[in-house]
Amino acid sequence: MLSGQATTERVQHARAQDAPDLFDCAWLTTQTDGEIAAVIVAGIQGTRMVGFGENFPEGPRDHARLIAYLRATAACEAELPAGA
Repeated sequence: MLSGQATTERVQHARAQDAPDLFDCAWLTTQTDGEIAAVIVAGIQGTRMVGFGENFPEGPRDHARLIAYLRATAACEAELPAGA
């Protein structure tokens, strides 16, 4: 899994004090699945987005399901990044 450090810093800069909208197409279409998973697991320090840590019974498999749900529900029309 990719490190969430770069993602965390970008999101913190763009949305100081608030959590990212995980259904936001502008955010979703610029993040790989690994970056989204890192935010879900670690959260974003200094925001209301707490990390869920390893509280997923099936770990990465559950992360993939959650990310697929976020992407499908957001119904973004933009092209997804490579590796997403």
